[in-house]
Amino acid sequence: INLWTIEQGSIPLVQGQISYDLPADTIDLLEHVVRTQSGQGQTDINVTRISVDTYATIPNKNAQGRPIQVWINRQSGADYPVTGVANPQINVWPAPEQSNYYTFVYWRLRRIQDAGSGVTTQDIPFRFLPCMVAGLAYHLSKKIPGALERTQMLKLEYEELWQQAADEDREK
Repeated sequence: INLWTIEQGSIPLVQGQISYDLPADTIDLLEHVVRTQSGQGQTDINVTRISVDTYATIPNKNAQGRPIQVWINRQSGADYPVTGVANPQINVWPAPEQSNYYTFVYWRLRRIQDAGSGVTTQDIPFRFLPCMVAGLAYHLSKKIPGALERTQMLKLEYEELWQQAADEDREK
């Protein structure tokens, strides 16, 4: 079942700064652009995603100009006692040549939030709720004595509801 959702975000770029933290629950970036200015005068310019190998071979990472490439360092987002949180990061190249002009705009995959105290609306796509319940029933039937004869029927129901929910996530 989808354990992620899509969310838009943005980071104002600062002159000479190369690295920027993404939110800790970021799994990956789907799309990204550099936006110049704002309002009526804004323009979105494609930014090419590069690998760590390509980024490592850039001879002058401190060169300044309009950012045209980004390396996404997909760290875990885990909290480490000594070093702190290992947030995913972006590294832009070249570094912005001015502040308050460029904004890195992205669409990210983010982890679904945990249930917490259970008194708020859950961060679960509603179309997957029947599938999730059927999947839970199927998995419990394998563990509960006397329910084994219903396991195959529950598995078929789960697979059918999974397919219906998955079909809802395709591009229309």
